[in-house]
Amino acid sequence: MCVLAEHERNIIRERTKACLESARARGRSGGRPEGLSERFRKIAPEVKEIYEKNSRSTDEIREMFKIKSQPTLYKILKYSGVDIKGFLKKRR
Repeated sequence: MCVLAEHERNIIRERTKACLESARARGRSGGRPEGLSERFRKIAPEVKEIYEKNSRSTDEIREMFKIKSQPTLYKILKYSGVDIKGFLKKRR
């Protein structure tokens, strides 16, 4: 029984590989698209301005703009051209 399962696995792997190669040949690639959503691109300049003023903590900035996660905030700041050294919860 083990040999049959291994054979089936190899067939599935070959078919998957062939389909992926075919998709790449047609210009398709998998995975999540890079970049920011339209909403985040719009608020990026405001987020950058507040962040650079150093008047609010990153948690407060996230609350103001309804940004759910810290990494997303830093992604927005990076998009805006801010040089981020590391994740800082509190900036005061």
